[in-house]
Formats: sequence, C-alpha cells, structure tokens
Amino acid sequence: MRDAAARNSPPRSRGTPGPASPCPYTGKVPTIRSLLAHPEERRPSPPAPHADLYRVFGAGIGLFALGLVVGVVLLLTGRGTVEGVAICGTGVVLGGLGLVWARRHR
Repeated sequence: MRDAAARNSPPRSRGTPGPASPCPYTGKVPTIRSLLAHPEERRPSPPAPHADLYRVFGAGIGLFALGLVVGVVLLLTGRGTVEGVAICGTGVVLGGLGLVWARRHR
C-alpha cells in the first residue's frame, strides 16, 4: 500500500539551490590553449618553500649509517650480503656529498 501511494505522489523537491558563491576570479578565465600559447598571461608562481637541506641530508646519512652498521653485523654473522653493505656505504658517501653541496648553497 505504501509503494502505491509513493508512486502516485508528486516527486519530492530536493530543496532550493542556495545563493551562488562568488567566484574569486573576476576576469575572463583563460583557456588552456591560450595559456600554452601565451605563458606570460599566467599568474606568477608562488615562492618555493625553504627547507634546511643540511638537516635533511644529515638525517639521510644517519639512516644509511645505521643500515651500514646492521649490514656489517649481518655480514659478519653470515646472514647479510656484500651488496647491502655496499648500498649503505654508497648512501653515506652520496649523503656526504649532499652535505657539502647544501653547505655551499645555503
């Protein structure tokens, strides 16, 4: 009985749409094609975030050094591989080069 009544009743309104939100862009919106053809019309890029790369490289070196110690211990007990030790050693060396680079480009 309920189903028959629901079928015969008029469709429910989903509500009235609210006021349109104001668009933050007030000018004519450029198309992708026009932006590709004229890149000077784009908004300027925001400034890049600044990070202390010296700390980032230092943390990476610390993690690779920890891996190197674990790798050497595993290698001495016969459960590790030379490749694991070589990878961690390479990470420490490349991280050291990164520290030198970060120090020069502060």
